[in-house]
Amino acid sequence: MNLQQLDKELIIYNDVFKEKKIIFLGENGHGVSEIQKLKIKMVKYLHEQFGFNKIVFEGGMGEIAIANHNKHQLSTKSFLMDSLPEVWHTKELLELFKIIQNRELTAFGIDIQYQNHSLHDYIFPILDKYNHGSSPYSI
Repeated sequence: MNLQQLDKELIIYNDVFKEKKIIFLGENGHGVSEIQKLKIKMVKYLHEQFGFNKIVFEGGMGEIAIANHNKHQLSTKSFLMDSLPEVWHTKELLELFKIIQNRELTAFGIDIQYQNHSLHDYIFPILDKYNHGSSPYSI
């Protein structure tokens, strides 16, 4: 698919898009460059044309919530790496996370499984404060 033509081709779906609150963008495999580029174009189009401002990833709820909260203090690379598992650390998603940082977009996670160290590094020091530095949660 020619990504330059995508905006013109999407116009035929505008009546469908304007009636939706949620649009799912799937994929046939993790890290497929062409699919990620297409999804980035779709996210930009839906944001610019219809005001969609939330994006949910197959990633940890806690990790993405913390990274999203701190997205303006993090480098784009740290924002991506703190949010998602390694399989998603691609140059295409780095571009998407830069877009999320620079626009009124909010990232969310949908998984509750352990994704990376960022949730642990954020939450356990808070728990330690309430346990006077002797946390049973420290590893």
